[in-house]
Amino acid sequence: MKRGKVVKKEFSGNVSKDIEEIVEDLGGIGKYVEKGEKVLIKPSCNSPDNFPAVTDIKVIEKIVQMVKKQTDPKKITIGESSGVLYKPTGKVFRKMGLYKLAKREKVNLADFDKNGWVEKRKNNAKYLKKVKITKMLEEFDRIIFLPTMRSHQGTRFTMSLKLGMGFVKNEDRLGMHEKNLEEKMAELNLYFKPDLIIMDGRKTFITDGPESGQIRKPGVLFGSTSRLNIDIEGLKVLKQYKQLTKRLDMSINQIPLIKHSRKMEIL
Repeated sequence: MKRGKVVKKEFSGNVSKDIEEIVEDLGGIGKYVEKGEKVLIKPSCNSPDNFPAVTDIKVIEKIVQMVKKQTDPKKITIGESSGVLYKPTGKVFRKMGLYKLAKREKVNLADFDKNGWVEKRKNNAKYLKKVKITKMLEEFDRIIFLPTMRSHQGTRFTMSLKLGMGFVKNEDRLGMHEKNLEEKMAELNLYFKPDLIIMDGRKTFITDGPESGQIRKPGVLFGSTSRLNIDIEGLKVLKQYKQLTKRLDMSINQIPLIKHSRKMEIL
């Protein structure tokens, strides 16, 4: 597979400036959003907990402002569906400050739970040959992922390869958790592809997750177009913390979500 560039930056104390520099190093926002395009900005809004459990509102705001330089605010949507245990999604949006942000920046805010689902199929998948995902994905020209970097009890870690769970209907999410969750999570990425990823690792959970755990402050941010490669770089950081459970005590290429993503040629 062609290796996608990953930009890693030490946190300067100004996250807005750091994101600008990362995107510029990747070719500039104009490389990822052309004039007049419809853009979905997909943060992590899993629970009503604070960053790093969810994407920092400052990161979402900065990306919205950068995308607004390329396209009409009415064509920009922040969209997500919260974790099954934390419905309704609107409650999470409110706690994060997303309603205020959307109103202030004059962009759309979409709760996928209220916008319908469509069944998609992939014959090359082994474990997730069909899945119901938000109908809204069909509306956008571009997708921008804004994951955080943290541990996860079910899939060992959650970064960009895990972010797409918010696209999935609740019932299908529960079914994915019954068996082969890590392999199914990898295959879910066959159903969509982000154009740009900005991942926040300024703070992280090194145990438990996704909504809580022991916090550490690696003080890094990443940018890439490759879900696989950016997650590998994030794992290199997570694995430096010895308090982490034995679930990550293996080579990165043997971690099931990474191993199966490679097999399925996820970029």
